[in-house]
Formats: sequence, C-alpha cells, structure tokens
Amino acid sequence: MLKNNKEFKLILVSNKINLMSGYEFMQKIKYNNIKVPIVIMLNKNENELAKYFIKDGFNDCLILENLEEEMKRLIKKI
Repeated sequence: MLKNNKEFKLILVSNKINLMSGYEFMQKIKYNNIKVPIVIMLNKNENELAKYFIKDGFNDCLILENLEEEMKRLIKKI
C-alpha cells in the first residue's frame, strides 16, 4: 500500500488487479486519507461502469482501447 511520505501526482489503476479490484484499491487509498487523484482504466466493454466509478470516488476513467487519446485528455485536465 502507498505510504503518506511518498509524493504521487496521480494513481492509474486497472479495474482488474490480481489481489483486489480497482474499486477496493481506491477505497483503501481513501480510507488511509491519501490525497491523490485516482483514475481507473477500463476496457471498452466496461464503459457503462465509468459513471458509477466516478460517483463512488474515482477522479476519472480511461478507456484502454483509446488509451493515447484518453491520456491526452487526462493530461489536459490535470
């Protein structure tokens, strides 16, 4: 898990991590009061989930099939 003494500008997390889901990871980050934007990466077929992830605490979602365009959009947003 991340430590508070590390400086991170952004966390990119997959929705499918081996040990836990991206959602569980985000909850642990928030529970530990780590203040850093968290962006979840989704497959195109998970696009409908994006609005729920944003509602539940992620700062943004990236669709992996359009990764280059999505990263450009995210960089402009930051």
